[in-house]
Amino acid sequence: MPIQTIPELFLSGVREYPRPDCFSYRDESGQYVDVSSEEALRRVKALRLGLKSLGVQPGDRVALLAENRLEWALADLGSLCAGAVTVPIYPTLLPDTIEYILSEAEPVVVFVSTEEQAAKIHQIRGRIPTLRDVISFERTSLPDILTFDKLKQIGQNLLEDNPPAPRDECVEVDKDSPCSIIYTSGTTGNPKGVVLTHWN
Repeated sequence: MPIQTIPELFLSGVREYPRPDCFSYRDESGQYVDVSSEEALRRVKALRLGLKSLGVQPGDRVALLAENRLEWALADLGSLCAGAVTVPIYPTLLPDTIEYILSEAEPVVVFVSTEEQAAKIHQIRGRIPTLRDVISFERTSLPDILTFDKLKQIGQNLLEDNPPAPRDECVEVDKDSPCSIIYTSGTTGNPKGVVLTHWN
């Protein structure tokens, strides 16, 4: 059967074509660090279980307010493996535009990259009734924010206690199920969400 969803594509890629540099990123010293296919899969499975422990259900929306970086890709894949629909948000947007998008998309979780992005969510969080958890890639001084590393550790503990069978590693979704809602920049009016399916 052909690959029809993003999780299937990821799982097939890391298993059939394993590489020592599935991802490469620059660390704080400017050196490139490789993440192997095996390690990427382990992290994605841990994030999926971490999100599930927060109550994320198939079909829930998970927003990503972050710059392009390794954690963004892992959070996206972990969310999709949990059956969620991801909502990427331009990190340059101001809080009022972010509030508009979140109010319309109704995410239960938002991933943020930095203190700056976390502060934007902190400013509007009380006006987004569906939002239960904010997860930051970096440590912040703001209250009620879970770190990305802590979420991974929660998932890793669950993975070690009760490892899933291969067929249970990702929530099965149909190729026509929503995969992502991508919002326009809003330069000519309010941003508009475009729903993309996995087959898209």
